[in-house]
Amino acid sequence: MDQGEVMQLLQDMGLTPKPGDEHKHVMSLINDSNTEDGTISLTEAEYLMSSVREYMVRNRRRQERDIQAKEQLSKDLLQEFRSQLLSLYSCFKEMDDDNSGSLDTPEVLNLLQLFGCLSRAMDSDKKNRVRRMVDRQLAMSPTKSLRFAEFVRIIKKLRQLEMQEKTDAVETLFNQTDKDKSGELSIKEICGILSALDMQPRSFSEQGAIAQLIEEADEDGSGQLDMKELLFLVQRIGERMIELRRQEEYQAALALGFTLENVNEFRRVFDILDVSGDGFLGVSEVWNAISMLKWKVNDAKFARIMEDVDEDSSGQLDFTEFLTMLRKADDQLNAGVHKAQKVVDEVKDDEGEDQRTAGGSDLPDQSGTGSTGSKGAKRVHSSHHGPASSAVPGLLDQALKTVSH
Repeated sequence: MDQGEVMQLLQDMGLTPKPGDEHKHVMSLINDSNTEDGTISLTEAEYLMSSVREYMVRNRRRQERDIQAKEQLSKDLLQEFRSQLLSLYSCFKEMDDDNSGSLDTPEVLNLLQLFGCLSRAMDSDKKNRVRRMVDRQLAMSPTKSLRFAEFVRIIKKLRQLEMQEKTDAVETLFNQTDKDKSGELSIKEICGILSALDMQPRSFSEQGAIAQLIEEADEDGSGQLDMKELLFLVQRIGERMIELRRQEEYQAALALGFTLENVNEFRRVFDILDVSGDGFLGVSEVWNAISMLKWKVNDAKFARIMEDVDEDSSGQLDFTEFLTMLRKADDQLNAGVHKAQKVVDEVKDDEGEDQRTAGGSDLPDQSGTGSTGSKGAKRVHSSHHGPASSAVPGLLDQALKTVSH
């Protein structure tokens, strides 16, 4: 196996190292396992996986204890959220732009959506319930913001409410499957229920995540789950699948040059455009997006855009494909701005040359910028070379205004 294959195997096993010290240590372990030709034997790979897992467990347990002490988490809260704690905390800190240690309402709602506790598919009553819960917590805070422990407690409450609503459906499936009336189901029987609930994994990462959650749900290690453990498992799998897909979307967005803030705003627009709430934009909804972006395209160009960004040829766009379309729009709109500005610069240069030819170099600059006219024009031109996502956020404001009207 080469290094790329080893990293893919680590990812499939849920052992992807986090950037920083963890990644450096894992890379050191991989390099130590390399043979002279840069590959790793299967025996060494097996030992390497064991070493990486042992290191990560030890390192992450230490980080969990540090977070527990710093954020004053109870032992029960730590135990329930142990598998999510580092990811939750990392995203919480990333969202905390001013390093205040707390988040405001929009930031809290974005994180709840990221971790599968809030979605477009929810009915309005559920969404309002979530917002009221957040508002109550904020009202009790002197700073009108939530610290990490308070955020985790909100997730716990939402999880309990969701599990209550799922109880009847899960209990029915449990009783139908429990043929011997033992009150427990085997892992094989559990997998059958998950399939009936359309929770089967669609990728290696989802397969690994579900296997990990089954292990966590089986608290006594018996290989059997009772009704309470199954209910918790179903809830966690639902959350985890949404979380994994959101993470994939964020990675795709970063690769396209967008920021975390951009993605949160784009998600809002996507949800507004997704009238049916099925997580996809149909042809008419994509046309609406293009119109709101002031991107002038004809039918032929629209067909080419759909062909380029609709990777699965489904005739509709998911959020990642929507991001790709935004990148294309941003690039083309920026290119148009740059081209127009170049023409302006050239015209100004020609006018300056005509003035110097007609009246000499001691004539005042008619552009109103004095001797820095040409420099000023270049400064305007260079201002358009910002981050990769420079044009779309401004267009996004227009899209939100258009939708609100």
